[in-house]
Amino acid sequence: IDMMTLPLTTPYFQDIWALMGALVNGFIRLGSVSQFVLLPIIYSKVGLAPALWTASGVGASGLLFGLVTWRVESKLKAAAAQSEAIEERELIAHSDSVPCSDAAASKSSSASSALREFTSTFWLFSCAGMFMYGAIVPFWFIGGKFIQNKWQWTVQQADTLMLLPEGVIVIVAFPMGMILDRYKVCLHTRLVLISVSMIITALVYCTLAMTNVNPLCSMLALGFAYGVANVGYWASIPMVCEGHLMSMAAGIVGAMLSFLPAIVPVVSEHIAQAFGRQTIHDQDAFKIQILGVLALFAALVGLTPLLQHEIKPREKGIVLLPHEDFNSDTTNGHVFQPNSES
Repeated sequence: IDMMTLPLTTPYFQDIWALMGALVNGFIRLGSVSQFVLLPIIYSKVGLAPALWTASGVGASGLLFGLVTWRVESKLKAAAAQSEAIEERELIAHSDSVPCSDAAASKSSSASSALREFTSTFWLFSCAGMFMYGAIVPFWFIGGKFIQNKWQWTVQQADTLMLLPEGVIVIVAFPMGMILDRYKVCLHTRLVLISVSMIITALVYCTLAMTNVNPLCSMLALGFAYGVANVGYWASIPMVCEGHLMSMAAGIVGAMLSFLPAIVPVVSEHIAQAFGRQTIHDQDAFKIQILGVLALFAALVGLTPLLQHEIKPREKGIVLLPHEDFNSDTTNGHVFQPNSES
């Protein structure tokens, strides 16, 4: 559900992909926040069964929207194929030779050869995302309990506060996507934004774990930092791989993003116990510090691609996406510089 957005939508929104990616992320978070708010109310007023049926109904509605999307996408593909056929006939009519299909043939390759086409920038970018999600996702599972114990808040108060990061993402996503598209923000700047956001995330974790500052400000800062990093990351994926590799890239990124969130809760539990943290509060505080370290790793790895010669600091351009009718030269297969006509 998360990853298939990339190969499905990037061909149709080349000039505003950052905005569309931000909208997708914003709607995903909006669904989460609305359910987090609504389900406890249904549970307390009506009971458990209606709450579960509500959640199931919302999930099942995805089938309807999926079918509509499939139908619309089928029509778009048919229209695109018809348009390409007309253009090809016109090209043949005005040319003595048949168009060369070497470029298209070169793109159909085995999985192993396709993997070799990914640059070091792509792999470093994927690792940065792995550390980013490893630093953020586990906090959703321990943050509420930690806040409840440290500040003696009720479960409802702590859970409400935990909605802030997701809610802030909904607010931040749209303007962030507009800015990235409007000013054609280059990959260099996006990587810096992601890294700075993860440094802020690490500072927020340190503030939560080591001070008694009201957690409200920390959670607002966490939501803003994660919102910027999340939108910047998803909007930049098409800039680190070629269009014909987008589906495989989505699978690789999805697997790497899920890896650390799956193991960090278990590993951090053992590390906390190994360092002699006995009480639940001390263990949770230590785990949050570990998440801060992971956030710093995300910032460091996110900046590493800037050392590669593949990225120029002020490089701006339009990302090559899965339309195969581009005849322009590419810069390392990532970005082409448009002339006045394009």
